[in-house]
Amino acid sequence: MDDGELQAKAAETMDRFNGLSSQIKELESQMNANGELQKQIVNYAKARAVYVEYRKAGYSKKFRSEHEADILIHQAAKKYFDGMGITKLPSVKTLREEYVGLLEQKRKAHAEYKQARSDMKVLQNIKAKVDYLLDVPTSSSKTFPQAWKRPDIFSRSYTFQSQWMVTEGET
Repeated sequence: MDDGELQAKAAETMDRFNGLSSQIKELESQMNANGELQKQIVNYAKARAVYVEYRKAGYSKKFRSEHEADILIHQAAKKYFDGMGITKLPSVKTLREEYVGLLEQKRKAHAEYKQARSDMKVLQNIKAKVDYLLDVPTSSSKTFPQAWKRPDIFSRSYTFQSQWMVTEGET
């Protein structure tokens, strides 16, 4: 495998990793929306009878003060449905089945995500080592003062005068 193939494979693996990451985030978003809709439907159903009684009482202030919490829950759920453009409520059972399907998709995507992350790390590590050995400049390399750079040990010859003293010789 030459350097071009290695870079292409590393880029391909990174794209796959990023695609799976965004897919998982999208699935989580759908799951959260599904869960919120389920919660609002349950709240709406629980508070509906009280709200019907409130309407029959002619929107009485006394009735409202006695059942304030249930009325507010019902109104919040209704406002949520209107904001989402929902006119006919789906059944909670249907939403739960959909949630289970989304969860299964997320589990599969997460398994692929973990494998892609592992592959990406290995390829990036190999690529970094090859680039280091070939002395390829990286785009993220920082500029250091010349004194901090690694001395070119191959351009000088060294002689050992004693066990602890090293002097630079003529090249």
